Order: sequence, then C-alpha cells, then structure tokens
Amino acid sequence: MVFGWCCGAGVAGLRLLGIGYGAAVTTRAALITEARSWVGTPFVARAAVKGAGCDCVGLLNACRAYALGKPLEAMPPYSWDFAANPDQDRIRDTAARLLVPVATPQPGDVLIFRWRTCEAWSHAALISGDGVMIHAIPPRGVVETHFGGWADRIAGTFAIPGID
Repeated sequence: MVFGWCCGAGVAGLRLLGIGYGAAVTTRAALITEARSWVGTPFVARAAVKGAGCDCVGLLNACRAYALGKPLEAMPPYSWDFAANPDQDRIRDTAARLLVPVATPQPGDVLIFRWRTCEAWSHAALISGDGVMIHAIPPRGVVETHFGGWADRIAGTFAIPGID
C-alpha cells in the first residue's frame, strides 16, 4: 500500500495517506529502483505521494521509508523562501537526524545542495549512478539527470542508515 503525506493549502498539519510500506528492502539497488519508480511524478511542494506529487524532500522521505520498511517522517512546515534563512536550516537538521555523513558517496546515497554559500541547504537528491541523480524539481517533477551544474552546489553527502 502506498504511504504518503501532503499538506494542502490552509492545512496546518499533515494528512496521512495509507498505512506504510511493510518489510524493509535494505539494498541500494532496491532503493534506487524505488526512486526510479517515482520518475514522472509531478512536483507538488510539501507532498510525498507517488504518481500524484512530491517535492525533493518528500521523494527522499518516501524512498527512505520504503527502503527501511518504516512510516514516513513527519516534516516540519516550510515555505518557498526557507533557504534565505540559514539560522533555520531544516534540511540540514533533518539530514543530521536521519542520515549519516559520508566522505565518498555512492549510488543510493543522498546529496544535499544549497543555491548560494550563505543560504540554508535547499535541495536534496538520491545518487542513482555515476554522476546521475534522481530528484524532484519544479516544474518538471521527479527526474533522473546528470549532476551537471548541480555538482558545485553540493553541501553534504549522506548515507541512509540500514541500507547496504
């Protein structure tokens, strides 16, 4: 059963959809396969529903939940301008809580980006191959692309604990 969350306009809390993924898969290959199954999902800010909509955080949250066989993490509300306030770096704080920093990332690991060095971490992606990542960006939605110009914006690289 699909498990997702979304925050509609005027909704202060999270609306939960479904009950969870079930058994953990725990391999990088299965995690990447799951992320690829999201390609084509439209971009919807603060959502994580395969085929219906997600943003970059929702995509990684859902893939992490799938791989670990756990429910989605409730994400704090955020606005489009959150990156302009580095004192409230929600992506960095969430990564520190749920992920493990790695020096040499490999497929199945997470990349975190910032638009400018003075800003908070503002984007996330899953490495799917050599120089290739899966991420959700407006207006394209979930895509698998080469790092390209994103490479110089990488602020952190992380592994998902429990994934081999």
